[in-house]
This record gives sequence, structure tokens and C-alpha cells, in this order.
Amino acid sequence: MARVTAHAAPAIWTALVLHIWTALAWQEAAKDLPVPSPAQLRYQSTDFAVLISFNMGTFAHNGDPCCDQSNWNVKAPYAAGKTRDPATFNPTKLNTTQWMESIQALGANIAVLTAKHGCGFALWPSHATLPDGSLYGYNVGMPGAKVQVDVLKSFVDAAKRAGIGYGFYYSIAKNFYLCRNFYGGNSCTKEVLPGQKNLTEEEYRHVARQQVIELWTKYGSLARIWVDSALDGMGDLMDELQPQAAGTLSNPVDWCGTESGHPSQDVGPQDVWSIGTGTHGDLNSSLWVPKFCDPQLFRQHVWFWEPRLQVRNLSEMISIYHDIVGRGMTMELDVAVDRTGRIPQSHVEVYHQLGNWVRECYGSPLVMTAGYGTNFTLRLNAGQHFDRVQLQEDIVTGQRVRNYTVSFTGAGHHWITVRASAIGRKRIHMLPFIIQVTQPSFLELRIEHATAEPQIKQFAAFAPCAKQGPEQPLNSVESFTPPGLAPPSPPYLGTMSPPFGPAFGTPRERQAAAANGNWQVMPAMAERRGWPAAVALQGLLYVCGGRDEQREPLSSVERLNNFPHVWLPLSPLSGQRAGASAAACGGRLYVCGGAFGAQMLNSVERFDPKVGTWETLPPMSARRAYVAAATIAGTIHVFGGSDGGQCLLSSERFDPVANTWSQLPDMTERRSGAASVALMI
Repeated sequence: MARVTAHAAPAIWTALVLHIWTALAWQEAAKDLPVPSPAQLRYQSTDFAVLISFNMGTFAHNGDPCCDQSNWNVKAPYAAGKTRDPATFNPTKLNTTQWMESIQALGANIAVLTAKHGCGFALWPSHATLPDGSLYGYNVGMPGAKVQVDVLKSFVDAAKRAGIGYGFYYSIAKNFYLCRNFYGGNSCTKEVLPGQKNLTEEEYRHVARQQVIELWTKYGSLARIWVDSALDGMGDLMDELQPQAAGTLSNPVDWCGTESGHPSQDVGPQDVWSIGTGTHGDLNSSLWVPKFCDPQLFRQHVWFWEPRLQVRNLSEMISIYHDIVGRGMTMELDVAVDRTGRIPQSHVEVYHQLGNWVRECYGSPLVMTAGYGTNFTLRLNAGQHFDRVQLQEDIVTGQRVRNYTVSFTGAGHHWITVRASAIGRKRIHMLPFIIQVTQPSFLELRIEHATAEPQIKQFAAFAPCAKQGPEQPLNSVESFTPPGLAPPSPPYLGTMSPPFGPAFGTPRERQAAAANGNWQVMPAMAERRGWPAAVALQGLLYVCGGRDEQREPLSSVERLNNFPHVWLPLSPLSGQRAGASAAACGGRLYVCGGAFGAQMLNSVERFDPKVGTWETLPPMSARRAYVAAATIAGTIHVFGGSDGGQCLLSSERFDPVANTWSQLPDMTERRSGAASVALMI
């Protein structure tokens, strides 16, 4: 039988009292914590929802509104017809089941369709009446319309068959047909175009009310309502008719503040809370408000399908996923249906790739645990390796954690790998390097502050994800000898550095190379690199940064010596970057811009080979990744690139003497991933 000695008893009783007091305090605090409603809980139950952009804008051009003076009464070169004509909306192969196949593959659980966008065209046979008693008159199903079916009903039926929640987008304030501009004001004060209806404010509100009642009563229980622009006094009606939907006054969700897919860059990298309104939340609020971001699949800032636009690849979408989902938000990803009424195959492939990648990367953790409390430990075995940690709270009971650390202990070392505040529905921390476990080690989650007893749904470590894009970076290098400049004969080797690579071959082979040119395999770089910056300086090749096999940015720098041909490591960049540009000027190397994860950079560094160190220079005026650079007349010029939201027109120049940047005229076209050279003429 165990005994408690007299001197030990007070300590045990003190610990017991403290435990009871803490438990009681946490129970009391939990009563006042905001928690999600069933509608909000469903909304946050998966990483993705989708917004399907399909309306009259599909047959004209992207915009809000997509209809304007250039296409309303004339067939614009880019349009399928006059946008005032309901017959212009003519998807010849409409297939809402095909939409759902991509949505399921992505892993989304809610799909929202643009029932009415800024043009005013309705995707259902609206029975709303105008002030003169006539029908609304700008919708499918009306006389003269090519589409006589209720597109919303087809969408809803397909969603039900697929087991996907559904909802509608409706812009209350905007309606080009009824003379309402982006901000809800009258757009026809100077001119009413043929086919437009110039209603008073009261008349317009009456028509809009009729239409939202149709949307919120005819199609069953909606999972999500998206009312773009002002509610115009219809919030209570929304709550009354669709009390179970997310996006209502009673079940609010809030926008992250940007559509680029890069919220940490555009609105700030702070922790994001599902408590309170605003882009990052408000811990002093008593409201539960999930946050969402709504990026497009197009690289351009475009919602509705347009021809010849570029689609983001898997690697780009992974970066966006980590910046949105990895910070506790829901990604409402755009789905642009084309003029046939189907999702284009190039888009379908990316939705499938992204969904598969999420399931493969985060479906099977190396180790995981869950439970209640403030300390959680994972044991890692020798031979395992990981580079990311995923955390989830059981948000049924609210978001309770306020500060925490994740630390690693192994091989005689202990260090804190993560220090952060918000967990919520999901938090993914990408470590700066892969941790190779050589002996039994431990990963510990320590919650330093919580408002009530933490309820952790998942604390897990994951191995580096497999292939994250269509290509993997290489470390191979090739040297090309142009026609007419054959590599030198063997006696040249060993006396001085050959200008175009080492000597090779027989006289006949050298003669053939002189006529046709020749590629030679050079020594491989020490690291695999995608999107590195490279430049020749004083006859030597420098390669800086880039992305590794895991698509993580690099800071390392290598130089290829002429003779012997070997790669030498140099001092690293001050920060990791991929997609930067490099230029040589005045005997020094310049690296400009690039990307660090989801953040596009405007920083600039300069390397002096004489001293072997980097120095930070004044930043560019714009953030630029995948930017072109060239040296002209002793100054560094940069052109275009991507700021994360769009390709850029702008260019600028750095003067090393004045140590300043100055703007140059814009290019005629937006460019990213371009190349530039300076020609001596």
C-alpha cells in the first residue's frame, strides 16, 4: 500500500487544489467563448469551397459588371453577341455533372453559382416583375433565350447527386440591365442605353427583393449564400428564409481582404482568428466568424472564362493553399466555366492535381496525437524525416489556444521550431529545412496560454511531400559551343581555361562541332534548383537561390570555376528566394526580387567577389517575382514580373552610384517569366 509522508502531503494537496482551481476556471471561461453554429461548422469542415463563375460575362469579358457600353448593343470582337440579348448566353454543351466531378476531385464540400452577376442576367426563369407589371425580361427561359432550362435547378440537382452543399451568388447592389453601378448608384443619370431599365431606388429594391425570395425559397436548403456588395436591408429576410446557410447575418463569414491568393503578402502575415470580423479577426469579439479567401485559378486577376488566359500550375496552387488553408482559412476557389458550359480540361487537371496532392501530402502523418491539455508529445523514430507540422483545434468548442510553441528534441539538441498564436480549424507550419531523425527523438507542442482547456484535434508531423508539380528541379548543367567556335584541341587543356568548356574529341568531332555547334555535359551543381537566378561575372558562372525538390526556396549560392570545372559554394543570400533575377555590373553581382513561398519580394542584394559578402540595397518600388533583368550603361534594369496578383507592365532602373531606383516607362504588355538581354549596337 502506498504511503504519503507528512512532509510530502502539503505539496500534493497544493497541486491538487491548483488543478481543481484551473479546471473550474477553464470551465467558467468556456461559457463565454464564441463557438461556430452548425452552418459555420459545416463551412469549416473542409479546406475548399468553390465559386462557379458562369453568367453573361462568360460570353463577353471579365469585369464587374461584365456588360458595358462596348458590348451591350453591339457585338464586341471579344464577345459571342450583344450582351443585352439573352440569346448571347448560349452554352451548347452545358453539363453541371461535369462541374461536380472536378469539385469532388478537389475535395470541396460547398459549391456556389453566380445566379446573377453585375450584368443583371439571371440563370433561372425569374418571375419577378418590373414597375409596369411586365416580367423581369433578362434571364434564361424567356422568349428569345437560347437556354430554356433552369440552370440553377440543373446545378442543384447535380450537387445533390454528388453530395455537395450548394448555394448562390447574387449581387444586390449591381445590375447593369437595371442601371445600377458597382457601388449601387444609378448608372443611367446621363444616358439610358436601349434595352436598359432605369428604375428608381425603391423600384429597384422591390425587384431585387422579389429575386432573392425566389432564390431563397425555390431551391431547398442552401449551404452558402454569397451576397456581393450591400445587403440593402435584406439580411433579416436571408436569416428568415435560409437560417441554416453560412454567409447570413446569423452565420457570418468574412473575407480575407484579397483575391490574389496571397493574403500574407497583401494584407499581412499576422495570425488569423475565426473570432471577430476583419481580415485577421478580433480576439475581443464575442462572434464566431470564419475567414475565407477567394483566389482564381487564372494567373491573371480574372473570374469569368476568357480565351488565352494562363492557368496556375500545381506548384503555384500549393503555395496559395499554404497561405490560405495553412493559416486557418477556407479557400473558396474560383471555377470558370467556358462558353460550352463545361470546365476546360486544363482547369480540370489542376483541380484533380491539387485535390490529390492535399490527400497524398496530408492524408497520412508520420506520427500524430490528439486530446485535451496543454502539452502533447510525438515520438519520432530513427530513419524518419519531416519538414512540416499540422495543428488543429476541435473548433466545436471554439478557438481556445492563444500562444504555443513546437520544439524538437533529438541527437543531443533541443530547439524551438515554431512559435505562434492561432491554431483554429487548421494551422500548417513549414519548417525551413528537412529534419532527419537519426535516433529516437521527440516533437513537443506546448500551449503557453489558452482561454479554456485546449482541445486539440490533431498534432501531427508529415514527411516532405512527394512530387509537387509537373516538373522537378535539376542540378544538371550543359555548355553550348556555337557553330564556328569549336572547342580547342587537347593541347589547349591545362594551359588556360577553354572559353566554351573543356576540350573534347577527335579532330573530326571538333570539325563537326565547328559546323553545327555542340552541347557538352558539365559538372552538376551541388543542389537541385528550379527558378534560380544566374549570371556570368568576370568569366565565371554564378547561380543563386531557386527552389529545391520540395518546392521550398533556397538561399544558397554556387559558382562554376573555369578550370578545373567545379562548383564552389559561396556565402548565401540573406534570405531564401526563387524566381529572382541576377545581373552583373561594375564587377559585382546583383540579385533582385523573387518569391519566398507566397510572398513576392522587392528586396535587392549585391555580392562583391573580392570580399565574398552580400549587402542589402534599397528595395525596388514593386514586388517582382519571375522578373527579367539586364545591365545597360552601368545601371541595372528590371522588367515586369509578377506581384502575386498579376503580371506587371512596369520597369525600373537602379543606379549603383546614386544607390537609388527610378521608374522607367511601362512596357506595352504585361510580362512575367520573361527574359532580357542588352545588345551592343
